[in-house]
Amino acid sequence: MIRRPPRSTHCISSAASDVYKRQLLRKITVQRRPQDVWKWVSEYRRTGSLAKANEAHKALLKFQEFCFAKGRELTVATLDFSGLYAKLIKESTVLDEDEKLLEGSEDLADMNNLIELRGNVNYMRCSDDCCYSLYYTPSDLQTVPKCPQCKAAMRPHILLFDEGDNEMHYKSVTAIKKAARADCMIVIGVGLGSQLTNCLIQEHVDEGKLLVEMNTEKTIKEEKKNVLHIEESCERSVPKLLSEVMSI
Repeated sequence: MIRRPPRSTHCISSAASDVYKRQLLRKITVQRRPQDVWKWVSEYRRTGSLAKANEAHKALLKFQEFCFAKGRELTVATLDFSGLYAKLIKESTVLDEDEKLLEGSEDLADMNNLIELRGNVNYMRCSDDCCYSLYYTPSDLQTVPKCPQCKAAMRPHILLFDEGDNEMHYKSVTAIKKAARADCMIVIGVGLGSQLTNCLIQEHVDEGKLLVEMNTEKTIKEEKKNVLHIEESCERSVPKLLSEVMSI
């Protein structure tokens, strides 16, 4: 299941801020102006902390718990790097997420039931790639954090706009393998916004497998028998559809 997160109850972006974000979150800016990058991260996390999971988020989690209890595999792949849905999963008393990973380990951000294709802003790593260790992003950033090993500036653990997908940081190969095994794919939310997800969706459709797009308007233009478009608000359509599936 690929999802671009439905709007939460608190909007943390605008057209102007999105343009600024695209200009700022690039490798050269991380290297030359790390203080500006971390200032943006601090504000993003401060504002994002006010966001609340909406009915679509809650229904999706309930469906994951249902599948887990039934012994069925269901993985959510998200393009959101805020960590909102990851937090929801970690609060689940049903899903088996390991909270014992040590800070500084390479797999600190890994989750069994979620692939964050663009990373998670709540983690950081060395901007010089001296190692693959991940650390928690401090809640109160007064200065640019430094790598504990080489003392270079740290960078947020998110996919920058001039970077490509990779397995080490963003589990792109894992996503490809899981998508290849999937019998059904559900795409939730506005737009696709990723070459990787576009390819996954196209391959799924071409193989004749069921694909469901849930959005107020079509973004997947395929008109085939195995493609179902549900043009409705995600907050209404996601709980409704998943509840019906669980009742079968």
